[in-house]
Amino acid sequence: MIRVEIQSAAGNTVRELTSARSALKVATADRIALGVQIDSVAQYLRDGNDLVITLVDGRQVILQDYFLDDANGIPELFLADTNANGELVYVEVTFSEAADGTLVASYGAGAAAGGLGFLPIALLGGLAAAGIAAAASGSDGDGNGGPGDGDNGDGDNGGGGKPEQPELIKKGITEFTGTAQPGYKVIAENDDGEELGTAIADDDGNWVIPFDPPLPPDENVTIIVEGPTGETSDPITVPADGTPPDAPEVDEHNGDRVTGTTEPGATVIARDSNGTPVGSAIADEDGNYVIDFDPPLRDGTEVEVTATDTNGNESDPTPVIIDANPPGAPDYISYNPDLISGEIGDDDAKEVEITLPDGTKVTVPVEDGKFEYEPNPPLNDGDVVDVEVIDNAGNRSPADELVIDGIAPDTPVLTKQSGTEVAGEAEPGSTVTVRDQNGNVLGSAVADENGNFTVPLSPQPPHGTPISVVAEDDAGNVSDPANGTIDAMAPDAPILEQQNGSQVTGEAEAGATVTVRDQNGNVLGSAVADENGNFVVELSPKPAHGTPISVVAEDSNGNVSDPANGVIDAMAPDNPVVEKHNANEVTGTAEPGSTVTVRDGNGNVLGTAIADPSTGEYAVELSPPAANGTRIEVTATDTNGNESDPTNGVIDAVAPEQPNVTAYNASEIAGDGAEAGTIITATDSMGTVVGSATVNPDGTYSITPTRPLADGETIDLTLEDAAGNVSVPKEVVIDAIAPDQPDLTAYNGNEVSGTVEAGATVEMFDENGNLVGTAQLGPDQTEFSFTGNFQDNQKVYLRVTDAAGNSSEDLEVIIDDIPIGPPTAVASAFAAEELAEEATSETEMMSRAALTENTEDNDGFATLSNDIQRDDFQIPEPLSLLETYNSGRISGHALEGNDPDRPEADATIYIYDPDMPGFDADNLDPSEAIASATTDENGFYEMIFEGADRLPHGKTLFGNAVDKAGNETKFGFIVDDAAPEFEVLTNYPYELTFESEPGSDVELRDETGQLLGTATVGSDGLYRFEFPNEVEAGKEFTLVARDKAGNFSETDVSIIDAPLNHYVPPVMGTRTVRKIVETFKKGTWHSHGKNSFLLLGDHHHYANVTETYVKEPAKHTHEPVPYEGEAESVVALDDNGSPINPPIDSPAIAPDAFDLASFDNEIEQVIEADIASETESLVEAAEAEAEALELDAAEDDQLEIIDEVDGEVVEAEGASDADASEETPENAAEPDSAEVEIDDLEIETSGSASDSMQWIETQKNDLS
Repeated sequence: MIRVEIQSAAGNTVRELTSARSALKVATADRIALGVQIDSVAQYLRDGNDLVITLVDGRQVILQDYFLDDANGIPELFLADTNANGELVYVEVTFSEAADGTLVASYGAGAAAGGLGFLPIALLGGLAAAGIAAAASGSDGDGNGGPGDGDNGDGDNGGGGKPEQPELIKKGITEFTGTAQPGYKVIAENDDGEELGTAIADDDGNWVIPFDPPLPPDENVTIIVEGPTGETSDPITVPADGTPPDAPEVDEHNGDRVTGTTEPGATVIARDSNGTPVGSAIADEDGNYVIDFDPPLRDGTEVEVTATDTNGNESDPTPVIIDANPPGAPDYISYNPDLISGEIGDDDAKEVEITLPDGTKVTVPVEDGKFEYEPNPPLNDGDVVDVEVIDNAGNRSPADELVIDGIAPDTPVLTKQSGTEVAGEAEPGSTVTVRDQNGNVLGSAVADENGNFTVPLSPQPPHGTPISVVAEDDAGNVSDPANGTIDAMAPDAPILEQQNGSQVTGEAEAGATVTVRDQNGNVLGSAVADENGNFVVELSPKPAHGTPISVVAEDSNGNVSDPANGVIDAMAPDNPVVEKHNANEVTGTAEPGSTVTVRDGNGNVLGTAIADPSTGEYAVELSPPAANGTRIEVTATDTNGNESDPTNGVIDAVAPEQPNVTAYNASEIAGDGAEAGTIITATDSMGTVVGSATVNPDGTYSITPTRPLADGETIDLTLEDAAGNVSVPKEVVIDAIAPDQPDLTAYNGNEVSGTVEAGATVEMFDENGNLVGTAQLGPDQTEFSFTGNFQDNQKVYLRVTDAAGNSSEDLEVIIDDIPIGPPTAVASAFAAEELAEEATSETEMMSRAALTENTEDNDGFATLSNDIQRDDFQIPEPLSLLETYNSGRISGHALEGNDPDRPEADATIYIYDPDMPGFDADNLDPSEAIASATTDENGFYEMIFEGADRLPHGKTLFGNAVDKAGNETKFGFIVDDAAPEFEVLTNYPYELTFESEPGSDVELRDETGQLLGTATVGSDGLYRFEFPNEVEAGKEFTLVARDKAGNFSETDVSIIDAPLNHYVPPVMGTRTVRKIVETFKKGTWHSHGKNSFLLLGDHHHYANVTETYVKEPAKHTHEPVPYEGEAESVVALDDNGSPINPPIDSPAIAPDAFDLASFDNEIEQVIEADIASETESLVEAAEAEAEALELDAAEDDQLEIIDEVDGEVVEAEGASDADASEETPENAAEPDSAEVEIDDLEIETSGSASDSMQWIETQKNDLS
């Protein structure tokens, strides 16, 4: 049998396929689940629009019209499989058609049947696994395919003779099924002979004819079998069954299953509220069904149960609400060998199942909430049975293990048999019942946990009535009876003698219990009269004086006498007041004249005394002395015998411990650790009390002296407790001296720290007086530190309190969060590798880097020390953290934030060798520094290295500048011990030009040593001193250069040359003055003013000349080339080294007669001829320009270009090209005066054309 479940729009249909070849008609939207595992399929075959599934045992399932609408989709098909956890799941089967037309099956991921909305999987068994093959095949023409072996059903039926009538199995309105001869055609017709459907019997003869649409109920259907030769069987006509079964009856309906009855053979399905099947079963021949739920359903789940008969008709649903709550265990009445009974509080309880010791199960119905079962034969004591309660939903309570009790209780012991109640002792928990001689129950009660019972009697029996009393345990076992007689005769009323507030005494019936009550019936006390009838009733609580009382006597059977009435005389003394209670005595006050008695915790009298008749004071001597911790009671008894309530106490025989002292200054003695509530007294050396206080509950105290205590004065402290015990004196030496303010070691943005007196407490307050931090130092600790995010210039205040409680004055601290500024031109971040890589030479790099920005003159100077061997050299500001760093000296100025107005005094500069093992720039240890220095009030520091300690040139070092506030500035540098080169280039009466190491400082002094000026060499290595007035020839000047590392050049002595040999002053309005062509060795020139022309020649050919118009004062670089008759360009650069655009080049001036080979013999003639010719040309040009421009004071500075050859002035031969060289460019401006600033020296030049011409004449005469 193969179960098929089809989900369609009409709902779920379950089919059981029993034929060897079964056909089902399906639709595109159907979801089909076959109870077949995928490894049981031998072949998938497409036969027209049908899908033929052949199993390994040869059976076939034909899904008709499976591919009917495959363009829009095919039904979903699911087969069973086992997942990785060994659980059965459904997997979806999909098909694709290969190029050769074969059918290829693919399997999807597994899913639980319930999750897909199907019933739990029920598998076809007994199939051997086989390989899966799939192929496409042509149809046999009737849409149903062949019988599996491809022979169209001929099989072994012979093909002859009349077919047998078919056997009908299912006769529903949706389909007919049955059996016929294998391969024969089965035809269904209505009463009109119209064909309703056909099918081919499979190899086992099974056939299915579906009806779509369904037939009307009870319509007659005729079934005929047609053989291979066309012969037909006798027809069978039956009505189509369209009547569904009645709705199923539901009995049990718990979380595990639903049971009930329905039509025999019907398929019963349980669905949840979503219509999803949660279980199914087939009713047996009696109609009983059991649907098990896996997993179990939760309590309250709504379920509908339907029954579908064998013809496919489905009943109406029976709604069920799942009851998954099991009933509770019963309350047992009996569980002895003869009877098991009990009560069940669950109204839904149906029956009780009892499992006997031999395993036999007995079901007992529950009626009116009770059940009873009498074992036959009886059980034995100690037998164990299990009891389960079953409710109407089939839920079972947990099995209750019950141990049979077959031992009856002992006979009760009677202690009281009055007319109102019977009391005594019985088995704890047993029920005690009292009956009279006729068996009438007079009362019952349950014995308590100690076995005591009291049974009230109702009705009350008369005096002398015989009674029997039995005890019955929980198991229902009954004891033998205890017999007795009712005693209903009361004793006589008591006789009262004493009635004070503590006790009542008198006489009553011997053995009777005497009870004293007040007027409200409250029991004040009771006692049993002795054998002589005397009684003493202690009263508690003690009634008030004048309280009315009633006293009754009750005999052993509970008979109560009439009351004896009286009035309390309760004028007892008040409780004694206990003041001291030490080992030797107890003192206090009590009622005058009363007797005070002290007893220990056991009631033993420790001593007595009579309170003073007037004051009531008493002192009870204890003999022997009481031990510490002895509990005592102190009472006072007046002359009438009334005793007061006791005053309780504890003997305190231990003196207090000495206190701790935390403050001991002139105005306070304080401490802790003292016994709470004691009196602490301070006594000076003369025995005079100077102060006292009561110790607080937490053991602290504070004594304010009656006078200021002197520093060094000795004070004794004693403690006296409430018991009068006095401690051993503690000697305290007064400290009246306040501690010093803190010595700060840091007060920056991250930390405020320092040192104070050992053991002191340091408190930090903000400007508003708020406490923001406390540091408590240990006895040997002197350093403190507060960390946080402090702001620069923030004010905080530190207060120091010493161990004696003296406090210093508050120290105002102003946070300094600005570190020392880094060196002006040395990177503050240390990276020695990067420095080394970037340097073309260490000396060049460091000297340039250190001084590229120090280009301005200043009035302030710093004097170097003698170790550099120059004590007269002046260094211009600005100052820097690193001003010298040569082999013998490191020095500079520490400035807060590089502000020259904020020198950082007392800062420490540390120098480290980064090549030392363990060097870490982030964790510097001052003890590992190779040198250090502290700055003076101007922020200046220096370190001198002499002899073997001199630093090697090129050595990379690391510095750390730490100010007083603890701010750090780290920097790296390379030792520079190379003296700067220095060379004077020109020494004219109006100026000195020189070349030196870029960034070095140069001083100019006269022959007396008077400092005339300082200059800082620019990045091109050049500088010029200009004199305000012309200096006479032969005057001596000294120049010396100092680089920023502190190295000095050799002193250069320069003598001013004569004016005619080397200097041509500016000439206004002319383009050229003369063609004296002398080049500097470096090929660099400076212009004198705006709008001048520059005449240049190379180093070897004086005739190779180029004129360049200069728009602005500038430096000009000329790179000489061999003369080849072509024009040569000259590049004009501004003070920053950038080209001045656009430079204007003029054609080269190349005189014909110049011949370098004959220079030595003809030089004088060449110079003279050239001067005469050029002068004439220049004069003409100057006159023309002056007349054209009408300038009175125009100024056109011009640069003379000179070279020194053996100390002589050399002039080139040939005439200038007036047409090419004397034109002024159109864009050249010729102002009346020119004020220019070159290298920070301001020069103003002026002149006129006439002055220029006069000067030219002078030159001509001088040359002649």
